[in-house]
Amino acid sequence: MKKIAMIGLASLLAFGSVACSGGGGGNKKIDATKTQLNVTTFEGGYGVGWLEAVKARFEAAYADVELEPGKKGVQVWIKEDRNLTHELLVQNLEGSEQEIFFTEAVNYGDLAERGLLYDISSMVTGTIAGEEASIEDKMRDAHKDYFKASDGKYYGIPFYEANYGIIYDVDLFEKELLYFAAEGKGDKDGFVKTEKTTRSNGPDGKSGTYDDGLPATYDDFFKLCDKMVKQGITPITWNGKNPTYVNALVEALQADYEGQESMFVNYSNSGTVELVESINDDGTLNLYEEEITEYNGYLTWTRQAGKYYGLKFIERLTSNESYYVKKDVVSPSYEHLDAQNAFITGKFIDSNPTYGMLIDGSWWHNESSNTFKAAAKKFGEQKAGAMARRFGFMPLPKATQEKVGEDFNILEVNRSICFVNGNLKANKKKEKVVKEFLQFCHTNVSLAEFTSLTYTCKPYEYTMTEAELNAMPYWGRDLYRMHNEANFMTTYSSAPLYQLNENAYTQYWTANMFQSNVGNTTYGVVTEAMILNKVSAKDYFNGLAGYLTETRWQKEFMPAQSQA
Repeated sequence: MKKIAMIGLASLLAFGSVACSGGGGGNKKIDATKTQLNVTTFEGGYGVGWLEAVKARFEAAYADVELEPGKKGVQVWIKEDRNLTHELLVQNLEGSEQEIFFTEAVNYGDLAERGLLYDISSMVTGTIAGEEASIEDKMRDAHKDYFKASDGKYYGIPFYEANYGIIYDVDLFEKELLYFAAEGKGDKDGFVKTEKTTRSNGPDGKSGTYDDGLPATYDDFFKLCDKMVKQGITPITWNGKNPTYVNALVEALQADYEGQESMFVNYSNSGTVELVESINDDGTLNLYEEEITEYNGYLTWTRQAGKYYGLKFIERLTSNESYYVKKDVVSPSYEHLDAQNAFITGKFIDSNPTYGMLIDGSWWHNESSNTFKAAAKKFGEQKAGAMARRFGFMPLPKATQEKVGEDFNILEVNRSICFVNGNLKANKKKEKVVKEFLQFCHTNVSLAEFTSLTYTCKPYEYTMTEAELNAMPYWGRDLYRMHNEANFMTTYSSAPLYQLNENAYTQYWTANMFQSNVGNTTYGVVTEAMILNKVSAKDYFNGLAGYLTETRWQKEFMPAQSQA
């Protein structure tokens, strides 16, 4: 494995993107006649229920199986842990009793290079019992490329599938006729007249598909917001405590605009891309082509058109304060759970705003389980319970009419990972139970069960039955549809410079790729600049290049030998 240097551009902190969800644990009552297996999962928005379900089925399936010499059966001990930062893993993995980890936002290459991860190649490439496929067979090509190290071995695999975007209230859209109509079929503003009115083609440009009636372009989106305001609906809300959720939306818009090949150059530093030379007074762009290498990789982060258009979208959103509640979205005490609660319950409380949309991540519904339960208790299960509500992930509108009809590109986030503790090398007798459990977690049954319980997806190929789909809220079904139909784009790269700066490349959370020099101020959070300081998209975009200069790139990103 290539030696990985640690660059001090950003602290390697695990994301605070998801909420605590209670801990497992309790006193262990160890049965010495059984094999013991210790599994840790990140304490966050995916919860622990999915892992507890796997544990129950695994213990039952292997009750009479010898997984360790002289022992029959297995006891799986689950630990939820939020203290899984890269630094703590480096310090504590070797001495930890935990054998399998499901977590996020660690520097995979560095952990592997330090010898802290176990070689799981045989577990990943071996055929899963009872199936005809291996874990590797179910993985996306980009994930195989990243997780298969330069020595040809696997030391980790992806854990979950996640992305940021715009969630919308399907029921509200239906009731308030918030869909666009097909050409010549709508009212004077172009919206449907009744629920039966034929809808527009949406951003995919095709009729009869999932996005019919949804805004096809940015212009449509803000036309929709104006209609909501006229009807007494507050269009959107988001997390004020951590407004970098909006940074993530900008990056999602950038990825959707650029497409897979162009966007991936941000992480590979290899390829020819179109960049912005200048912005005209009417907002149009003058573009030029540039060959990107590791020496000028800063150009994609600071000059891609998709980044400008994403910033322009947020400028249009934040410049109209009737679209959101300002005191909330700029408040450090208005956290993600508050925004979710307002979005879920607002329509039932006359004194509160009714929200049409929410900026959040794909895990939000599972994260809001307590809010759904409380709403059901207060307003009635048939009216406000999770199964009664319909929420969907809005396909991102296109920046220009010319982009309508292109793929819905989704940028994966959080760099999730499952790995095995490298100290298993000193305890080979446990390898069998680890292998069996790891593969068991990736059977079709377990992958489908994860979606059934979390209403999110795993980044693997698997199928769900109609019964399983119908047992989930609308959100879970919508996410599974998106999992199979959308074009998921990875931020994982095996490029050397990426691996040297892995967290800096992917943590818009720490604003590394969003730092912008405007006047005498450096901003890292788009909403702070635009709402509180009236910074325009054009100035913020131009300020990106003012911050991430060639000199800074070489000093903070490039290895020392390349600067000579």
